[in-house]
Amino acid sequence: MESLRAQYLTDPQINWDSFIVWAGNKLPKYLWDTWKADLKPRGFTWQKFMRLMRYRTDISVLWYKGALPWRDFVKGVIELIEGPLGSDLA
Repeated sequence: MESLRAQYLTDPQINWDSFIVWAGNKLPKYLWDTWKADLKPRGFTWQKFMRLMRYRTDISVLWYKGALPWRDFVKGVIELIEGPLGSDLA
């Protein structure tokens, strides 16, 4: 990830709003693969999980830029899943 960070962090062509999609879904795919056994019984599909992640692209960008520790990033995603927005999408 560090090489990606160095390569793209200052690139003005990057649309940070679509960072999750641009990154080849590696970050959300990792979370999905790790949590899907817990998320599927809640009604989540990969598509719904991605839609939820796109609501808070900002926390992904903060983590990617090194401004948000991994633990806080994961906590933010869990809050999304367990919050009202996560309930609406599931």
